[in-house]
Amino acid sequence: MPISKETLSIDGMHCASCVAAVERSLKSVDGVKAAAVNLATETASVEFEETDVSLDNLRKAVENAGYTVADRAIVEILNIEGMHCASCVSAVERALKGVSGVGGAAVNLATETAQVTFDPRRVGFDDLREAVSKAGYAVSDVDEDSGGEIVSELEKDQRKIDTAKRKMWIAWGVTIPIILWMLPKMITGYHFLGMSGFAIGMTVLASAVLFGPGFETLRSAWKSAVHLAPNMDVLI
Repeated sequence: MPISKETLSIDGMHCASCVAAVERSLKSVDGVKAAAVNLATETASVEFEETDVSLDNLRKAVENAGYTVADRAIVEILNIEGMHCASCVSAVERALKGVSGVGGAAVNLATETAQVTFDPRRVGFDDLREAVSKAGYAVSDVDEDSGGEIVSELEKDQRKIDTAKRKMWIAWGVTIPIILWMLPKMITGYHFLGMSGFAIGMTVLASAVLFGPGFETLRSAWKSAVHLAPNMDVLI
């Protein structure tokens, strides 16, 4: 059975009898293998079976002894890249909440951000970034322009719109020839450049659209499928 080790910050201890009381209470919890309390650092190091003991059990044990577990959680806002739908939001939230030491996570699709509450003694920014990455998405750093000022949300949105427009025009530039090439075949059955030439031409032009402007959608679909959290890109 997997054994976990947790360090708790204890408030209210003043002497050796306090230490003994907290240790005794923690050791009385079913599934706790060891508990060592340090008065100088006001912490308790506890080893316990993951499947039988939760942090709430340990917190209640400390409270039953007449002391409290200090809550030193902090809140961090992460900028998430690659989200497109509600399933993306669920996947990112699930990944963040699965990190040991994270108390809560709320993802906002509209602002493409995740608000994460976590214990900084157990979780670092790299842990959060890795969790998001494993879910198939990415945590972006704060964007800065040449003057060092933070780029506004409006500028970021405009950049996305400009990128989408550029991809659309490229896609249409390749798709229109496909349509024109297909019309003679659909209307008269005539294959321009022959059947082989027609098949090769269609494959080349269609691939140019899929792996050019459409590559981001393909990559997102692949990542979400690999991480067993399919999003709308998989459907596309």
